[in-house]
Amino acid sequence: MDDTHYSISEAGKLVGVESHVLRYWEDELQLNIPRNGKSHRYYTGLHIRLFQKIKELKEKGYQLKAIEQVLNKMLEGDENVDVDEILEDSFDVGQLKRLLGYLKPYRKRFFSVGFMMLSASAFTMLIPQFFQKVMDVCIPQKDMKGILFYSFLTLLAALYSAVSLRYKIKHTNLIGQKIIHDIRYDIFEHLQELPFSYYDDRPHGKIQVRVVNYVNSISDLLSNGILNTITDLCNLVFIILFMLMLNVQLTLVCLCGLPILAAVIIFIKRKQRKAWQIQSNKQSNLNAYIAESINGIRVTQSFVREEVNSGIFNKLSSGYRQSWMRAVMYNFTMGPSVDIISALTTAAIYVLGVNWMLTGEADITVGVLIAFTAYIGRFWAPINTLAGFYNSLLTAIS
Repeated sequence: MDDTHYSISEAGKLVGVESHVLRYWEDELQLNIPRNGKSHRYYTGLHIRLFQKIKELKEKGYQLKAIEQVLNKMLEGDENVDVDEILEDSFDVGQLKRLLGYLKPYRKRFFSVGFMMLSASAFTMLIPQFFQKVMDVCIPQKDMKGILFYSFLTLLAALYSAVSLRYKIKHTNLIGQKIIHDIRYDIFEHLQELPFSYYDDRPHGKIQVRVVNYVNSISDLLSNGILNTITDLCNLVFIILFMLMLNVQLTLVCLCGLPILAAVIIFIKRKQRKAWQIQSNKQSNLNAYIAESINGIRVTQSFVREEVNSGIFNKLSSGYRQSWMRAVMYNFTMGPSVDIISALTTAAIYVLGVNWMLTGEADITVGVLIAFTAYIGRFWAPINTLAGFYNSLLTAIS
């Protein structure tokens, strides 16, 4: 950066005008020119370029009033910074295939994580079955060896699940960081080949958001989202099979909550996707303005625009805060909705299960009822995850 200081006569020679012309432009355009300890004006390379721009505009026939408007628009950059990007593209399978290509170099590690998680899920699904055996067989027969045996199996399943979870966290993070590196490298390489018009039409801060923030979302989607979706789908199949093995009637009662949940998901997720897109736009606008303001801080101070720029920043920051609060509201609405539906179906199963157990209308025991309620707690979590995956996918590739 050029920090050389010039006197007013030196600045006039560099710009190609008389010193009194510089003073006139300073007064008319309200430029804030710094002074040294002796109260003499001094100019930097930035001031020289600014006056050269003013001279260029004057030679084109611009009046000082028009020049002031042009410079103000250059300083604000608000014609691009506060414009939200349109993210309403329809789902494109080709985009998904292109994204999955970044996962191919790490597919062995990805499949190993998937195998660990699926095997751990299958083992933990047996825990409610152990509870049933303890309640219906071991306790009535006072079989302490059986209780200890099933307790030992439960402990093994829990330990294997913990080891698998640690393996998943470690390796999905490794995969995610490698994918981030690959995508950012490709984007940066692509940016080198784009024409000047691309950079003229966009603030640099928005380009930075694409390279940093959006890439993080896509990486998390590829490393965690797809793996979690596959795991949750298999978990759901395991849970339904075990529930059907325990009792068909209670399983049907549990599945009655799915249409209600589907209606809630359809209502919330559409609004949620739009809310997060708006939040992403507002964040992009804010980051873009911060980047542009820092790069042009000397020009800002020269024009004494600190208060004006602070007002623009407060406006963008307020818009980001409001959009974030609205998006988070929809996120926090989904969890309680699932909990309420789960509680209602659990209560219905307790009421009907106890009634059928007392009347003998169905082959239900205390152990079956306890095991079944344990499966209900596991039943709704993967459904909630799967409901959010498609929305996350569309948002990430928009």
